[in-house]
Amino acid sequence: MRRRFATEERQMDTDKRNPWNGFLICIHRFSSVAKVVLIFVGLLAGGCGALGLAAAKLGPPETVPAQFKLANVPTLIMVENYEDPAPSLSESERVAKYIGIDLHGEDVPEKERVPLIATTKISDLRSAQPAAFAKMKVSDIGAAVGAEQVIYVDLQYAAVETMTGSQILRGRADGKVKVIDCKTGLTLWPQESAGGIPVAFSTNLKRLAEEGATAESIKDDTLDGFARRVGRLFHKWKVEDTDK
Repeated sequence: MRRRFATEERQMDTDKRNPWNGFLICIHRFSSVAKVVLIFVGLLAGGCGALGLAAAKLGPPETVPAQFKLANVPTLIMVENYEDPAPSLSESERVAKYIGIDLHGEDVPEKERVPLIATTKISDLRSAQPAAFAKMKVSDIGAAVGAEQVIYVDLQYAAVETMTGSQILRGRADGKVKVIDCKTGLTLWPQESAGGIPVAFSTNLKRLAEEGATAESIKDDTLDGFARRVGRLFHKWKVEDTDK
């Protein structure tokens, strides 16, 4: 102990004779702290994006609000390819089913779940009056099955695409969505676009037989993903990593 104190006393005497020595010792002692401060300042200056991403990862998932609040009245989900309805009938029915599942999913509080008209009533009406059905407006179809509003989806494209010269596939679906009032026939939403809000979805690239992937399973994932995007237009939802 005495040796350490004696050494410090001699160093202090030396520092009094040469002030620069004391300054250099201070720099040496605080060099580690200075390095940390400089690194932090550098991150602030050039790495704010990375810091923000890290904070987003650590924080709770972002909540996205509904784009349109549906009235709590009997609602029909009608999906078709407006230009060519017949070939896509099966796909349309599956999309309508999946949209209904999303609208009554866990993300939607029970009090906010709108009453849904069974989509089978559309096919019943079509079968019973095929000629009349072909001429009916969407609002008329909705009113005929007991709905007050219709979520209308024009499913313009839905297919499984093959990457050239490989067994790698990707599903893709595109369409437009709007809400129609059955009493007036007017578009409730979006009022600024008569055609509707565009919605698109595509799956990740998948290799055939990888994890049991088939063309049909990829097609179903595509329709389900597209339907989920449509459903989320009408209720708040949380962004997860797979949704970004």
